[in-house]
Amino acid sequence: MKHSIFLAVLFCSAITATANNARISGRIKDATDKSAIIGATVLLIQDTMQIAGTTTDNNGKFSLDADTGNYILELSYIGYETIRMALTVNGDTHIGTIQMQEGATELGEVVVESQAIIQKVDRQILLPSKEQMQASSDGVSLLQNLQIPRIVISPIDNSVKTLSDESVQLRINGVEASTADVKAINPKDIIRIEYHDQPGVRYNGAAAVVDYIVKHRDTGGSLMLAGTNGLTLPGIGNYYLAGKVHFGKSSIQAVATYAPYDIYWTRTNNETYHFSTGKIENNEVGEPTRYKTYPINVSLNYNWANGDKNMLNIRLRDNMAYTPYGPSDRDSRLFQPTDSFEIHDHDKSSSQSPSLDIYYQHNLPHKQHLYFDVVGTYINTHSDRRFRQTPLRGSASTDTTDVLSRVRGDKWSLIGEAIYEKEWENIMLTVGARHNQQWVKNTYWGNTAATVNMTTAETYAFAEMRHRVDKFSYVVGIGVMHTLIDQAGQKQSNWIARPQLTMSYDFGKGRFWKYKGYVSGYQPSLSQLSDITQQIDKYQMRRGKRNGIVMAVQACQSQPLGKLQLRPQAYYGRNL
Repeated sequence: MKHSIFLAVLFCSAITATANNARISGRIKDATDKSAIIGATVLLIQDTMQIAGTTTDNNGKFSLDADTGNYILELSYIGYETIRMALTVNGDTHIGTIQMQEGATELGEVVVESQAIIQKVDRQILLPSKEQMQASSDGVSLLQNLQIPRIVISPIDNSVKTLSDESVQLRINGVEASTADVKAINPKDIIRIEYHDQPGVRYNGAAAVVDYIVKHRDTGGSLMLAGTNGLTLPGIGNYYLAGKVHFGKSSIQAVATYAPYDIYWTRTNNETYHFSTGKIENNEVGEPTRYKTYPINVSLNYNWANGDKNMLNIRLRDNMAYTPYGPSDRDSRLFQPTDSFEIHDHDKSSSQSPSLDIYYQHNLPHKQHLYFDVVGTYINTHSDRRFRQTPLRGSASTDTTDVLSRVRGDKWSLIGEAIYEKEWENIMLTVGARHNQQWVKNTYWGNTAATVNMTTAETYAFAEMRHRVDKFSYVVGIGVMHTLIDQAGQKQSNWIARPQLTMSYDFGKGRFWKYKGYVSGYQPSLSQLSDITQQIDKYQMRRGKRNGIVMAVQACQSQPLGKLQLRPQAYYGRNL
């Protein structure tokens, strides 16, 4: 049962305050070991209404503004008894150090009665209500129940996106995480959720960021098993297994997901190709065609947390997929004014991408933080495609097109970054550098045989200042990027200046205005720089690997294509 401690505190002042605005400050510690309690919720209540709110910093300190008057100051933290203090505020008030006692129960009963939202200079802090916590089974369902404006969660694959269909970056205690990692979170372990509507340069261009701040346990563990399968489409499923063990300052978590897809679809398509000798009109009528894929994602995560001082996270991931029948497969009949054909287009592919991510965070006094992250990734892809276009019986044409293409891609990448962050009351400064090194090799067989290689390097140094004034906020950033490309014996080196300006105003009730102007850098891929030409069908050619550039040409008249002269370049963008 939740216990509350009521303390009556009377503050007297010899000088009458001349202004209504006052500052309330204090510090919260654990009553047993005297350590600072980080992330404790501090609410200022008047006549049952929440007037202001904040959370304690890395030293357990807090401060908030209020007009003169009588209030209830409520201090709460999961696993501790809630404290409520009656305050009479006549001016700046420092209540000193408050010691919180651990509650009779570990978790679950000491919760916020109603959802609270606390605005920081760079993010919103969301404190879920008791009802929202009870109605949630994992971290994703809690996010659904919070109903954050401009955030949409897919009921099919649990993907989190913005209203403009951009992916939302998920994090747990500051470490980038996957949807499967978030699903493994027990809602009772969530202290708060930090929502970044305008994430800074630290988050590498993310449209939005949702960071789960989770309580660290010393002992125990958890096991979660979940699965869904379609009724009307029994070939679609989503299965999930996660386990976690805590010991001292460390924890180990393993997560595995399996999402098979096996359906039939039909394709109807009308195309017109214009050539110097005339035009060709194709009317394609599809027949039931199979799409089948088996994606399996596994991860093993080790986390070490030394209180509020520093934290180390090591994550090993492997994303695997086998697709015996690709999403672009089709069986169809093609009709032209004088000819008709039968088409069989089949693509079989597989991919594997193991990665190792080492993340370290060090917290310094006075709201200063250091972040270091190193990520190594290997991506291996195989694709076998067979295209056949044969005349139907009775067709005037005897022309048969048979295209075979096999591609193997190997990509190694190493990314490292170091970031310093300093926060004041309404200002945040971020300074850092990021380096990305990649080695890529594509091998082609079939109608085309070749091997191409490319090495790229990208270094980006940046500084960003963020300021919030009530409902208006802006971000000013400067940066410089250097790119280096080595492909087919040719090297290109570019320097790019990257300024940015973001402004926003929140009108409330889900209405807002936002402007973002920036200069970014563009690093072309190997498929764009390669001069390898592959035939797609009778009328089209592809240059480079899959998703490369496609040209409509008549195969019988196609000529060797020259090397593309694309360079890394800067481009200006803006969002309203």
